[in-house]
Amino acid sequence: MRTLLILLSSFAAFAQTAEVRGTVAEQGSKTPIPGAEIILTEFGPNADNFIVRKVVGSTITDANGAFVLRPDHFGDFTVDAKKEGYSVALGRQVTITAASPRGSVDIALIRPASLTGRVIDEAGNPIRDFRVV
Repeated sequence: MRTLLILLSSFAAFAQTAEVRGTVAEQGSKTPIPGAEIILTEFGPNADNFIVRKVVGSTITDANGAFVLRPDHFGDFTVDAKKEGYSVALGRQVTITAASPRGSVDIALIRPASLTGRVIDEAGNPIRDFRVV
């Protein structure tokens, strides 16, 4: 009976699943951002033994801005988030190990500012087709 218990507890420890959880929200208001694309990557050698960034997994945030990714191995990962209308958040680091199989990453996206108005000359007349860069 003791042998069986030892084997079962060893198997349970070995069978831990790597997991990265998090949320994506708007910076400042902390409003959740549904539909943001989340990409999990890691650096490792390619076939020519050059270190490259490899995509490990991806998902989309739910209605509450939450996401869960389950890579098939432990390691050092990078989490990126993007959503149209917001700046891209690159390079949030998370390390997943057998001792700490679950990581958490909360990401804030920024809605870029916009500028509206009219361009006028010295007399106050609008200037047509003027481009502000």
